Amino acid sequence: MQAPRLTEVLQQDVRPPGEVSDTIDSYLRYYDEKKGSKVADRRQNAVDLTTKFYNVVTDFYEYGWGQSFHFNPVRKGDSFRDAQTTHQHRLALMGRIGAGMRVLDAGCGVGGPGREIAALSQARVTGLNINRYQIQRARMISKTEGLDHLCDYVEGSYSDIPFEDATFDRVFTLESICHAEDKSKVFSEIYRVLKPGGYYMCHYWALTDKYDGTNSEHKEAIRQILEGNALPELSPVSVIQQQALDSGLTFLETGDFIDISPLPWSSFLQSTGTVSLQSFRSTWLGRQVTHAMLLVLEAIRVAPKGAVRAHQVLQTAATGLVRSNQLGIFTPMAYFVAQKPVA
Repeated sequence: MQAPRLTEVLQQDVRPPGEVSDTIDSYLRYYDEKKGSKVADRRQNAVDLTTKFYNVVTDFYEYGWGQSFHFNPVRKGDSFRDAQTTHQHRLALMGRIGAGMRVLDAGCGVGGPGREIAALSQARVTGLNINRYQIQRARMISKTEGLDHLCDYVEGSYSDIPFEDATFDRVFTLESICHAEDKSKVFSEIYRVLKPGGYYMCHYWALTDKYDGTNSEHKEAIRQILEGNALPELSPVSVIQQQALDSGLTFLETGDFIDISPLPWSSFLQSTGTVSLQSFRSTWLGRQVTHAMLLVLEAIRVAPKGAVRAHQVLQTAATGLVRSNQLGIFTPMAYFVAQKPVA
């Protein structure tokens, strides 16, 4: 499906007047250190934090990124969409996903990766998401693309997965567990709903060993990532891996997709990949053009009040992501493939 134009994104907004502005006000309070914002508050209110964030930015994500909201290895000559699709196929192959399997996409966004994997493998993919608006978008897109016979969507949390034990042959989380208030609980739930012998593919955000919590530049770059992506906190790779192992999962493979990416993972944020209309929207210049358009559209009341500030949140995220890549203190592409042991 072709990415929507900005005016199309705004026309499909059916929220009551003032909702975007009120929501962004409430969201930003979680990161206002002058008013005593703390990690513990964000962790305790992670569901509310994430829901507020995606209520106001999902349409902008689709405009800038298409239906798949994730980073991936980038090769010279790759288009934005081709790089995403290649990575989704890679995950399907790593997880040995096959026809007829039941697969859970935990934290599915609007379902882009799950649909691609379903179309490739003919597996039955269930998307799980706490955000009602994204679930509605996912169902609509799946029906439009003729994939609703393979893809279904459930509103719910990966911290309390609404399925019976041993339901799924495979589970994957693609850059979604960074929103969790307690990753240990998420991993335990995934372990519970996996069938014995089932695989779990986890692609996640983490701090690298180069991060120095006493370095002000490091702290500011990470603060921008947290504020711009509705994250309670970021943890080192080693901490996240141990939380997964503590759930009972066993690792089959661990690594970082950065190691197989010839170009920096932030290429499409910096316009160093192959330029297309889709990739241009996510570059610095593309973001400035979008911001200028929104200033005009909000002024003439085509865009809802608060749209400019919502887009500014995403600009903050991009700034932090690019700088953290330059500093080498953060990775959005750490991964592991794990298995639930056969009893």
